[in-house]
Amino acid sequence: MNLTGVWNCDDGGTYYICQMGNVVWWDGDRSPQWANVARGTISGKTLNLEYADVPEGKGIGYGTLVLDIISNDELRAKEKPESYSGSRWWRASAGQGPASTTPRPGETVNPWENPAVRQLIDEWLLQQDRCLKKLYPGAYIDKWGRACGNLASTTIKCDLTPDHPADWDSYHYLWYNNWCPTYYPYTVRGYIQKRQSGMSFEALAVCKGEDDVCIG
Repeated sequence: MNLTGVWNCDDGGTYYICQMGNVVWWDGDRSPQWANVARGTISGKTLNLEYADVPEGKGIGYGTLVLDIISNDELRAKEKPESYSGSRWWRASAGQGPASTTPRPGETVNPWENPAVRQLIDEWLLQQDRCLKKLYPGAYIDKWGRACGNLASTTIKCDLTPDHPADWDSYHYLWYNNWCPTYYPYTVRGYIQKRQSGMSFEALAVCKGEDDVCIG
């Protein structure tokens, strides 16, 4: 069991976890809303943590978290204070977030089914479209994240949908693939995390070169 790494959570935060033997430290952040630190121990498939919010964010919570270790890539809250919004954590490098158990009132099962997340995915597509049009005014980004239309030396028709499981819509497809766009520097989940942390659409309205790496 090795939980060390960068983790995402359904509370919109990013968690930096370090495991040393059976001792776990973490730094959770979704500033300016909240930021917390925690220390705990692993016993079998259970992680017991004492956490406290720190002044980096506006939160003032503290308490005990008991998490089930589902795998090296997934944690799920077993016991937590009512005020603590996080319930599921998944390793950032693992791709798609884990499946949910029964949702809490007002909570959707999967992130891409959340109307607020869908709106931010639409924003992410608009950001890409804006960057693409700077180079190719006759081109556009479709709902599947593809560059279509007149790309100078070629014209791409996006009449057919890309290969994907039959029960997936475009939001599920984009969330799961989470690739680095050609002309925009944020992956879809990276963009959503930054918007949920308080960054504005305008602050993220930057473009990159075709061969540049993503910065988030």
